[in-house]
Amino acid sequence: MSSFDKHGLEENLQDLGTPQQEASRIARATGLLGGLTVTSRILGLFRDIAQAAILGTGMAADAFTLAFIIPNTLRRLFGEATASAAFVPTYTEILMKDSKRDAFRLGSRILSLVAAALLIIVLLGILASPLIIKIFAPGFSDVPGKSELATGLLRLLFPYILMVGCASVVMGILNAHRHFLAPASAPIFFNLSALAGILLLSRWFFPDQPVWGYSIGVMAGGVFQLLIQLPALRRRGFRFKPDFNWKDPKVRKVGMLAFPALVGLLAAEVNIIVDKIIASMLEPGSIAALSYGNRIMQFPQGVFAISLATALLPTLSRQTASGKLQDAGKTLGRATLALAALMIPATFCLLFLAEPVVNVILARGAFTAESTALTSAALVTIQLDSCSMEP
Repeated sequence: MSSFDKHGLEENLQDLGTPQQEASRIARATGLLGGLTVTSRILGLFRDIAQAAILGTGMAADAFTLAFIIPNTLRRLFGEATASAAFVPTYTEILMKDSKRDAFRLGSRILSLVAAALLIIVLLGILASPLIIKIFAPGFSDVPGKSELATGLLRLLFPYILMVGCASVVMGILNAHRHFLAPASAPIFFNLSALAGILLLSRWFFPDQPVWGYSIGVMAGGVFQLLIQLPALRRRGFRFKPDFNWKDPKVRKVGMLAFPALVGLLAAEVNIIVDKIIASMLEPGSIAALSYGNRIMQFPQGVFAISLATALLPTLSRQTASGKLQDAGKTLGRATLALAALMIPATFCLLFLAEPVVNVILARGAFTAESTALTSAALVTIQLDSCSMEP
């Protein structure tokens, strides 16, 4: 091991404090992430308001929702499942026990393999878009032009998987180094791009079909989520080198860790997709209403749960890699209690105040009273399903 690697390893080992110090560090990181997440969620809320006002729960809203949820689902499966559940712990262990150089090598290999896999999925998805819409939205064929619109939007949005999947791996590298600012800022730029698409591009270039301007803004937002993180990655000394050595034991370890997480996420995502298939055969606007309900439900979840989990994972990985399992248990226990104290009241609030919440947030423009009733019912159903799945 070179003197540079030894020095870096000593710094990494000294970086880990006592459980109390780590709890304080996690709290500060969660505060930073929470603040940025609140900003992102507020912008996302404005995006939903603009979408509801311009598209409502009509044909274009249904088509866009389905066209976006398919690549977004694949992105969560192959991007975040690898980055969050498998890559960050393995990368952190190498960073703590081996060297920064070895960790960077693993980062390049995972990024190369994820990009290659997602590129293949994108190309296949673009070619198979008509069949995908036929399978996942059988009810669309009953409305003239709806399947064709959804197919075109799906082809436009499929490359989103590639951009955001790679951004997830980059986020994992930065989070492993306890840098949270750039990854947490990325969704802000996504929402700004999407807002520009629906408010500006739609008005200037697609006044008759605003959903196309919106979709272009969403696709550009995926690109921004990757680009905004690259300067921070370079400042950490990371230099990407294409490397497809999938036989590397460390790469295989990431794959083995990712598999159970992938199976667990797949079960949840299948439920979402089945809901969309059923909704496509119900009254028009049901898919969009289900999506609006999900977005409202995810607001407190994104602000509290995701921020805390993102800040917690690097610390737990460091404690585990250092053999401090008792400290890791204490850290996790404190974080779980804090999260429960925040999420339980938020869940009951959305459950009992669904209609007023939907009415205040979305009821304007093309979002009619019927849209409010559909979305409120969807929000209550989602909350009840969420509660029923709790252990």
